[in-house]
Amino acid sequence: MMKDFLGNEYGPGDLVIYAAASGRSITMVIGRVVKINERTEIDYDSPIGGGKRGYNKKPVEDREGNKMVSVTVQPLNSSRWRQHDPRTYYVDKRTGARIKDRYKHVKEHSYSTLNSTGERLPDSCALWTLYKEESTGYGYQVQQPYKNPDYVSSELRTYHPTVFEDYVEERDEGPKPVTITVTENIVKWSGELPDVP
Repeated sequence: MMKDFLGNEYGPGDLVIYAAASGRSITMVIGRVVKINERTEIDYDSPIGGGKRGYNKKPVEDREGNKMVSVTVQPLNSSRWRQHDPRTYYVDKRTGARIKDRYKHVKEHSYSTLNSTGERLPDSCALWTLYKEESTGYGYQVQQPYKNPDYVSSELRTYHPTVFEDYVEERDEGPKPVTITVTENIVKWSGELPDVP
């Protein structure tokens, strides 16, 4: 069991809140404790031996000689939840294997059509500016911007997303457990689990 700075004990299965650094801001995260780990480090004074290369590990201790631990937590909610948005991945339903490059399994690529006529638009229709190479006359090439003649504003066109083959299944992978080494920032949460925004 661990004890937070308020004196509350927590362990695997308990809800906790902790602060997570995010750019220039702090995100407050609520999660469930998965396990408490004894922190270890390589002991360069203790070779493995027996014909094997490498070194044994030893517990990490603080200045007072106490063994240090880390806490593995499964994030469940956050004050800025998009940091923990599920990640999309694709699976071949025929084999159950994960697809590395989904664009090798496309039935029809994405495209846009003009709302007024249904005409299919060039792929560059969403780009306001294009670039073309021009010579400076001194042996250098520069990228010169110019207005795209095929540009159509988003209000006048409809986007049709990529359609994959029937055997491609889209899945969401939830946030993975995180291991927290600065355990002083963990506080036991005794309330109800807030709804995910």
